[in-house]
Amino acid sequence: MKMNKILAAMAASAISVSAFAAMNLSASAEKKDSYKFALRGQFGTENDWGDGHTVTVDKNGTYSIEWAVSQATETNNEDIILFIDTDVNIYDYAANENSDGITDGVIKFAIDSVTVDGVAQSYTFSEGSLRTDDGGSNMRLNLNNRFQGNVDLDGNFAVEDKIVVTFTVDGLFENADAEDTTTTTTTAPAAAAGTTTTTTTAAAAGGTTTTKAAAAAAGTTTAAAQAAAATGDAGVGVVVAAVAVAGAAAYVSRKKND
Repeated sequence: MKMNKILAAMAASAISVSAFAAMNLSASAEKKDSYKFALRGQFGTENDWGDGHTVTVDKNGTYSIEWAVSQATETNNEDIILFIDTDVNIYDYAANENSDGITDGVIKFAIDSVTVDGVAQSYTFSEGSLRTDDGGSNMRLNLNNRFQGNVDLDGNFAVEDKIVVTFTVDGLFENADAEDTTTTTTTAPAAAAGTTTTTTTAAAAGGTTTTKAAAAAAGTTTAAAQAAAATGDAGVGVVVAAVAVAGAAAYVSRKKND
């Protein structure tokens, strides 16, 4: 009778670890290995509400997006709308179900500079500029969007060549330093045949190497669950728990045969 209770407890532990593993894998699967950051809007004779000026972000770091104009144009604060849309779901980075990655300060997304034809423009970050897009879940950073109350970039300028927006993002990836990678996306002027984009990535001389310790091969199911939680290898905890249950069953069988 005593062994039956022990066996039942071990089986319950194995089920708990299995549930933990499923929950952990489900949560981590929501985050991506890379994200798309797109400069969108309109100014003068230019407009792009799609992905014509986009950079792929796959590490915490500094990136630049260039918008080369098809012809010289002028704009002002009554004409311009400019923002960076992303496919980063801020709720994937929430500390709890009642928060999000922006409110918690997990995600850091800041404009370093905005230049027009190589000349730095006046830009001041305002409260509420870092927000969600119209869908209500993906991250957006307004540069000049009077319809959402953010005029951080002075929109009174003329462009003959291109606009370059440089930004730094942090908190999206666990094992990358904020200054490890700088990526620049250059978009050629729009033409009838379409747009050509070239991306170059330069890795820093140094970097961070992360080593994960494997969960212990032996121990109680509780220890296995703790090791799985610490390393992220919840599957190991499930295997250890299953082995423990199988061992207990074999023990009971031998006792009956004796």
